[in-house]
Amino acid sequence: MSGTSISFGSASTFTTDVSDTALAFDSNTGQIVIIFRNNANSNYGTGVVGTVSGTSISFGSLTVFESADSQYNAVAFDSSNNKAVVAYRDAGNAFYGTAVVGTISGTSISFGTPVVFESASTWYCAATYDSAAKKVAISYQDDGNAGAATLKVGTVSGTSITFNSPTLLTSEATNAISSGYDSNSEKVVVSFYDAIVEAGRSRVYQPAYTATNNTDFIGITDQAIADTATGAVNRLRFLCHTIFLALFMILLVLVLMHRKQTRRTLRLTLLAQRCLLLAQTEMMLMSTHYLQRLMLVRRCL
Repeated sequence: MSGTSISFGSASTFTTDVSDTALAFDSNTGQIVIIFRNNANSNYGTGVVGTVSGTSISFGSLTVFESADSQYNAVAFDSSNNKAVVAYRDAGNAFYGTAVVGTISGTSISFGTPVVFESASTWYCAATYDSAAKKVAISYQDDGNAGAATLKVGTVSGTSITFNSPTLLTSEATNAISSGYDSNSEKVVVSFYDAIVEAGRSRVYQPAYTATNNTDFIGITDQAIADTATGAVNRLRFLCHTIFLALFMILLVLVLMHRKQTRRTLRLTLLAQRCLLLAQTEMMLMSTHYLQRLMLVRRCL
């Protein structure tokens, strides 16, 4: 793309006579995963890896993921597990909604064992990766429930995937389902045609998950660090401050446990009060210092 125009390179052929194509970008290897129904090979569900160079693309060998007619193929790339998740309607198994996990290696892709996510006739599959929840959301038309738009969340483990209970997006008959991920609001958006009201509709969905982003905290800097710049992180100082406060709080508790105000405990009480005041002052300084540095450190990670 250049300004308001777009130009294309030469077309490259990965096979002949295909339909129900879908693709996803592998952010780990920088390659493209293409999933399709290979009409030249008994309509088998097939995958291929594409590598872009300049304005051209080259392809690896074709790999079958379903030795039966695969329809309404969809694919999403799980960047936390570096796997491609394929969803499709398996015509070789009562048209059940099925998913399979693919692993990209070099210019080829291999697949695990297919897993049924909907034991009913399934149409219009759509797949989206939720990077916040680290899960794949698969949307589809459930023919076993009057054609209602339905969503299931899948969790990848190795070369397999498990699913939670279905979420009903609408109770009306639907078709033409598609989905995408809004990384700003961390929500999945599903769009579909509602055959009852005869209108295009959308629903916003957020899978339940436990945030674990606090694991990237490594310490506090002693100086201001600009975005993209480098600097030393003082873990020892932060640890010493924490131990310092903890010791004085313990001392205060021990002193207050004494019920009789002897001369000795009175001196300890005064000492503890001074220590507490010192600790509180230190914590105020720490809070101001660390809160100013924390965002800078996290932005540079």
